[in-house]
Amino acid sequence: MDETILTIHILSAAVWIGSSSFFAFAGPRFAKVGGPPALAWIGIVMEAIRKFLVPAALLTGISGMVLVATQDEWEWSDGFVSIGLAVFVVVLGIGTGFNLPNLKKAQKYAADGDFQAVGATARRVAMAGGLMILLLVFAETAMVFRLGA
Repeated sequence: MDETILTIHILSAAVWIGSSSFFAFAGPRFAKVGGPPALAWIGIVMEAIRKFLVPAALLTGISGMVLVATQDEWEWSDGFVSIGLAVFVVVLGIGTGFNLPNLKKAQKYAADGDFQAVGATARRVAMAGGLMILLLVFAETAMVFRLGA
């Protein structure tokens, strides 16, 4: 059972980090193209966030908490656990409090044909996304090396 939960934790983290990285890379490029491709891209991203990124993020956090709660090997006070929880909360906060509202704005700008505003918004989202990715990679590194355990 523990191996299954650990596998779910690792795979969901890979989906979370991988999809975030791809969005941060491709978003500004679609915004630069403008027109129907940018509008379609934003719609695809919004759907992917709902169907893949958020479920992967929640599954990563929940499976990590289950691992700590059900195993004697790790404690809530272990450094890598604290780092993981802190990053989980901060990244979800940036995603829901900053990126998601800005993506909704970009979607409206694209529908209105204001692709200069789409580009500016996409760059802000990509910068915040880059920060999120760095935090996630830091947390992943802390977990791999069991920092503070």
